[in-house]
Amino acid sequence: MPRAVILTALPVEYKAVRNHLIDLQEKEHPQGTIYEQGKFVAKGQEWQVGIAEVGAGNAGAAAEAERAIAYFQPNILLFVGIAGGIKDVAIGDVVVATEVYGYESGKVGEQFFTRPKAGKSAYRLVQRAKFEARKGEWLQRLDSAPVSQPRVFVAPIVAGEKVVTSRKSAIFQFLRESYNDAIALEMEGFGFLSAAFAHPNIPAVVIRGISDLIEGKNDDSVESEDIRQAKASQHASAFAFEMLAKLDIAFLIRMRYKVPRFWEWGMGNRQSVGWLPTMASSAITAVGGFKLIQGELEPLTVILLAVGFVSLLSICLYVWFKRSRINGSGDTLVKHYSKKTRRLALLGLFAVALLMVLSGGGWYHHNNFQKHQVVVLVANFRDPQQDTWGVTEDIISQLEDALVTRQHKDASVKYDDVKVQALNETITAQEGIEVARAKGAKHHADIVLWGWYKDTNTHVKVTVKFEVLEKLHYLPSVRTKQLIQPIAQLNSFKIQAQLPRKTSYLTLFTIGLVRYEAEDYEAAITRFTKALEILPDAEQAIAQDTAIDALYFYKGNAHYYEGELDKAIANYNLALQFNRELVEAYNNSGIAYSDKGELDLAIGKKGELDLAIADFTQALEIEPEFAEAYNNRGIVYSDKGELDLAISDYNQALKINREDAEAYNNRGSAYSDKGELDLAISDFNRALNINPEYAGAYINRAHAYTKLGDKQKAIQDLKKVAKLYGQQGKTAKQQQVLELLKQLQQASR
Repeated sequence: MPRAVILTALPVEYKAVRNHLIDLQEKEHPQGTIYEQGKFVAKGQEWQVGIAEVGAGNAGAAAEAERAIAYFQPNILLFVGIAGGIKDVAIGDVVVATEVYGYESGKVGEQFFTRPKAGKSAYRLVQRAKFEARKGEWLQRLDSAPVSQPRVFVAPIVAGEKVVTSRKSAIFQFLRESYNDAIALEMEGFGFLSAAFAHPNIPAVVIRGISDLIEGKNDDSVESEDIRQAKASQHASAFAFEMLAKLDIAFLIRMRYKVPRFWEWGMGNRQSVGWLPTMASSAITAVGGFKLIQGELEPLTVILLAVGFVSLLSICLYVWFKRSRINGSGDTLVKHYSKKTRRLALLGLFAVALLMVLSGGGWYHHNNFQKHQVVVLVANFRDPQQDTWGVTEDIISQLEDALVTRQHKDASVKYDDVKVQALNETITAQEGIEVARAKGAKHHADIVLWGWYKDTNTHVKVTVKFEVLEKLHYLPSVRTKQLIQPIAQLNSFKIQAQLPRKTSYLTLFTIGLVRYEAEDYEAAITRFTKALEILPDAEQAIAQDTAIDALYFYKGNAHYYEGELDKAIANYNLALQFNRELVEAYNNSGIAYSDKGELDLAIGKKGELDLAIADFTQALEIEPEFAEAYNNRGIVYSDKGELDLAISDYNQALKINREDAEAYNNRGSAYSDKGELDLAISDFNRALNINPEYAGAYINRAHAYTKLGDKQKAIQDLKKVAKLYGQQGKTAKQQQVLELLKQLQQASR
């Protein structure tokens, strides 16, 4: 159903408009404006009309017009009300404004200089007004025939913020001199049309009834002001609704939802999506696809592909679903295409969908490969005689040699997860880290090697920068420092030989950490081992010793996760040789000894457990607030049966961290082993309050309940554990718990 909005300024105007509507309903704008919405039916056409009384003044009219447009989304906009006649008109005449001058626009100096501004009514509505004025059928919409037949003028009017009542006033004289073609004066039309100007697809018009004459021909003894205003309002509203009844609804709908010209091309009497947007969308998609093939997975690539695919899908769907006709109710424009065109659109939908799948697959393959491949980008080292010294080329060549794993004596295979690439650009000290990281990101690198060197009379200073772009959780602080060598070593290519060896060490160490984070411990061990084979000497190490102890530490962790406990302990000891204060190495070494000790307990040995306790104790001497070491030492004491010492350590761990659910669970197990079941259950409860999904605490509490003879509570705990394991996908553990639950349920019968 087409929609119209009619605004008025005064109650008498609002009433006159309202009388033409049926089925009125109140509508309230979120910001408080109260509207009424009704229906207007004439000549087989039905309009939905929203009306509002907005008060006097151009500013208020403009604001309310904008608000009504946003709220109703109308097909046409009208302002209907009364005005004062300046010339040519009589009381009761109707004026349809071709334009409304804002007479207060200007510049004030010693005198007022006008700067005329005008709001124009829509051309089509002005032409309709002229036609209806000649026919005179609008008079039939009046409740009674007027004594003298009112005329309809289609002409300019003026609007300002002042009520002008005398022809002797300076304002009146100004209007006659500056706007002598205006025949009426009012206070809202200029603001109303200014707001409508921002919505070119919604035609707007101002219609006024003359209620008084500024020329002084009013005669209150014949008709009071109230009667004149009511008459003028009725005449203006009657003419407005006559125009509504005669308007081409189909045109208004097309105008309201008009598609820009560049989006249209002719098909007989139909308008259709043209080739220009289709070609543009295809070109955008092609550019994005090309960048994807080239491996440029930058944000621009994603944006191009997204815009291209969405545009193509939208065009195909538009062609497939829309029809170009006005439906039976006369309020909807739907586009129509031939069967051939619509079949092409359907084929296009499948083609675009296929392209999306292929692009997604390409992206996934490339992204998955990138996750497993580390790219090392080597910038040119600044060298006034680059062609002579060839530092960069030597670094790349020897890096590639270093990143080869030898499987047999006569065969070697490069790591398929490492790529060495030349940047072929220089990064200066002034450009610094930010430029290095930006260039690395552009080339999708994980590591950037860059630097410079300069020589004095006797020595050459070489600075090497090692940037890891992707943040690694386990990466220790890797610092670099200058290499200072006699100048003769530059001439004999010794520095060029040293640089690749040192950078290869750092590169392999970093790649090992990448594999470690991915839980590919076997590959991590291989990279760590290769890095150690080319470990630089202590005097000239680019990476300071803290990185060496970290390498042994993480190599030990990788061996531990692979179940190689002896190798893990050996690497922890090597890490401690470089850093005697590395408490994590003592702690992890203690865990490895503890695991070995649990195996020895099966054959009656406790020696490894004592070594574990010694390592945990050493860690605590260095870091007395190391809660994890207290907890781990407590576990070993429990394994040895020294429960009081175990409980003491758990107490210390909880003193440091009151939210340590594991410590509460372990202390509860120790209390349970001592037979102090109430204390045990209390600790299990605390652990579960901290972590409601702690399966081990539920199991231990179930055992405690079983010892107390409360099998029902034990059964409830085991059911929760079985559910948790099911949610976590731990099927084997779930089956074990279900079997235990079955046995407990049978025993409780």
